Amino acid sequence: MDLPPALAGWLFNQTISWQHGLATLFNLAERGLIRIEETAEKKWYESNQFDVTLLNRPSNLRPHENALLDLLFTDKSGAHYDTISMSDMGKLITSSRWKKFTESLEGEAEAQGLISREAKERGKRLMIWGGVLMVLLVPLAAVVLLLGSPFGFWPLLLAGAIFMVGLFALLFGATVSPLSDRGAKLAETFDPFRRFLDQAGKGKIDVPDPAYYEAYLPYATAFGQAQPWVKQQSKSGYNVVPAYFRGLSDDGSANMVVFIAAITAANNSGGSASASAAGAAGAGAAGGGASGAG
Repeated sequence: MDLPPALAGWLFNQTISWQHGLATLFNLAERGLIRIEETAEKKWYESNQFDVTLLNRPSNLRPHENALLDLLFTDKSGAHYDTISMSDMGKLITSSRWKKFTESLEGEAEAQGLISREAKERGKRLMIWGGVLMVLLVPLAAVVLLLGSPFGFWPLLLAGAIFMVGLFALLFGATVSPLSDRGAKLAETFDPFRRFLDQAGKGKIDVPDPAYYEAYLPYATAFGQAQPWVKQQSKSGYNVVPAYFRGLSDDGSANMVVFIAAITAANNSGGSASASAAGAAGAGAAGGGASGAG
């Protein structure tokens, strides 16, 4: 795939959440730069524990890949380290630090001509004007209600109508796709691949080659399908975990169960990135305008 998983996921709804960072992490691991290993087995009082280790950092990484590595392997004081506990990842992924990753990814999308600056600004303007109308009309309506009006309820009806216009502008602005013509065409071209991952992850269609489970995990993750994807792999009977993952057990089936636990733990480790992106993802999904895949 020429398009990295995080950009492929961004094409789908033009929002960025932790699933894009996690997709990048798995992609780097697949390339031999990251190792994920189990450090403590599951007990009745605690879940499995995992470490994420940086093995190598080439100089030719993409900006968003470097941003993710800085996020995970540099603390808030700027100190570097090679290993981080997965349970500690959420503490590092604060809103301000996460912003560097989102800006890097959006910058790459713009550099590749996938974003229309005009469309993006048009959407912002509509949202701003819609919000302004709604905010200004609330106190006006309150004054009319409290003090009354010689025109009866007509001012309230007019205010209500203008409020609805503002609401419509706000919602419509959120649905304006920032994709350029090139971005929209690329999203349309890659959409069958996204739908394949979705359907295969749900077990509705077969995976032609079991090796696809590992190869396409970063892309499935970017589309929010990480857990269904690996669970379907287990159901298929293909219990081969990626080379970058090390479990404490020597049993293949047991390691597959632990690998699923690692994916779940990683999926839940996004900290502020997961929380801050939730609202944006809903707005973006409503107005994706075009679907993407990688």
